[in-house]
Amino acid sequence: MVFKTRDRLEITGLMPERSLMRLRRAGIELYDVKKVRKNALRFSVTKKDGEKVFAIYPKSGEKENGYAPYTVRFLKRGGVGKLVDFCKDRIGFVLGAMLFCVGVLFADGLVFGVEFSASKTYAREAVQTLEEFGIKRFAKYKAGNEDLICSRLLALDGVEFCSVKKSGMCVVVEMRLGGEPLRAPVRGDMKAKHVGEITAITVMRGTAQRQAGEKIAVGDTLVGAWQESQDGTRTAVDVVARVSVACVYEKLIPAKDEQEAFAIAYLDAGLDGEEIVSQKTMEKTEQGFVVRLTYTAIESLNY
Repeated sequence: MVFKTRDRLEITGLMPERSLMRLRRAGIELYDVKKVRKNALRFSVTKKDGEKVFAIYPKSGEKENGYAPYTVRFLKRGGVGKLVDFCKDRIGFVLGAMLFCVGVLFADGLVFGVEFSASKTYAREAVQTLEEFGIKRFAKYKAGNEDLICSRLLALDGVEFCSVKKSGMCVVVEMRLGGEPLRAPVRGDMKAKHVGEITAITVMRGTAQRQAGEKIAVGDTLVGAWQESQDGTRTAVDVVARVSVACVYEKLIPAKDEQEAFAIAYLDAGLDGEEIVSQKTMEKTEQGFVVRLTYTAIESLNY
């Protein structure tokens, strides 16, 4: 069994469930998700993924140049981290336990097998690497090279996390692959999904039909699914492109307060947390609130 350090976090904002979509798309594993208030969710992530969460959403209390739809705050540590805090207050007990464990490991230092607690994609390469460092079946476990072994395995394509440890009579190898499963590419031209002005366009494959500074409407072709050779021959390709679009949403929203007005406007504008909202204004009227949002939408295809 492999223990991980986990952080307990709380994310706050309107419709907090929508924020989890972006975290999952970033490959972050969520544990023990619980809604504690109307605008707040609590969940646990590994310590490594916790750094990714704060890279996506700002910490509570931080001053941002633009508007952030969600903020995150750290609550407590769990898993191995909680055990570390426990040990700090009980150093005598821990030292005694360590002496006991040293005796057990000395008496039970032989390796009888290799177990994989996560991905087995590179199982053969992992066993070969262990043998290169003298860790073999029916031989005494040679400690001290775990970091070198992990560095070798982390060099394999797609490996994002690695740990090697002796557990009982087996060596436990944990390798976690990053990224999402490969999906079939989307065919055809890249069409605009927003109304606004292009601020940046990056085309890896295909032919750009618009450029930065141009205004676009929903349905306009941004990138054509073809490439033209020097002799004028067109060849069909799968578009790989990313476009940033500056957008403005303004509408009268019948609502009882600003929070409800913003929630309705957020859904009506089709925002899902990927956009960067730079400005938000609300003007109260007899009919409700005039909500104005200035934001940058990111559109991509097979990118």
